[in-house]
Amino acid sequence: MLSFYHIVTSLWRPIMQEVKWIRTQIQLTEEQAQWLKQLAAHEGLSMATLARRSVDRYVQAHERSDAETRKARALAVVGKYASQHSDISQEHDRYLAELYAEVEI
Repeated sequence: MLSFYHIVTSLWRPIMQEVKWIRTQIQLTEEQAQWLKQLAAHEGLSMATLARRSVDRYVQAHERSDAETRKARALAVVGKYASQHSDISQEHDRYLAELYAEVEI
């Protein structure tokens, strides 16, 4: 009968081989290292796994923040400019074509 370790490693090994891993070293304060060690033990995970998950969450939060910033900037111009045309949302292509026709290239 296979042990739990052998089952997990046999399932995890193909995943580990598909991902290109880069070994890196970080410095933590004693308090950070202690918290990470305790969390790892509590979750039944390695400290490295928790560190990778933390980096993933940080990056995802940053990406969401960037998207929210872009959205806010785009919404900031809504209604900021006026037009003499009341049908601009429906006829914008025609008006744009007319403007381009006025400009000599």
